[in-house]
Amino acid sequence: MSVLITGGNSRSRLTKAKEIFPDGLIVNPTGVGEIRELEGLISTGQSVIVENAQNLTEEAQNAFLKTLEEPPAGTEIILLAENEDQLLLTVTSRCLIINISTDRRAGKISNQEKQILDWIESYNFGNGSKWAETVKNRGEAIALIDTLIVASGTKHLRQLLKAKKYLQANTNVRLTLENLFLK
Repeated sequence: MSVLITGGNSRSRLTKAKEIFPDGLIVNPTGVGEIRELEGLISTGQSVIVENAQNLTEEAQNAFLKTLEEPPAGTEIILLAENEDQLLLTVTSRCLIINISTDRRAGKISNQEKQILDWIESYNFGNGSKWAETVKNRGEAIALIDTLIVASGTKHLRQLLKAKKYLQANTNVRLTLENLFLK
């Protein structure tokens, strides 16, 4: 899986990346040659965290596309950047994007989001469909999941990332959220 973490500051992005993949090797490539070496490392099964991905040259980003799209089984790739606009669209389209805005990092979540986090923590998803009914559009659903990703830590991260991926692929919003809450 390839993930792009944006927002916050470099320290908060790295902290979130280490929460997701604590064994990820932190690298800082910039050019095509370094990307080729990195791809060799990834092919051995090593998960990586690419700090300052915005510093990758356009050629390096293009060279990394195939690996981002289809990383070897069991390998995780996390890119860290100030914002997604600093990377090529072809790169960002191959990643699940987590935006850790400063508001979310400060713990400013709504009561609704707090209750959903409590349900996720207790695995009491039975009433989760009522929250799915209150979310009106895809953007609202993705923003809700982004908040849950940032606030929930790593315990349910894979479920949340999977739901976000489905929403970004234009699946039915209500069904995607109900599926998340009922699992």
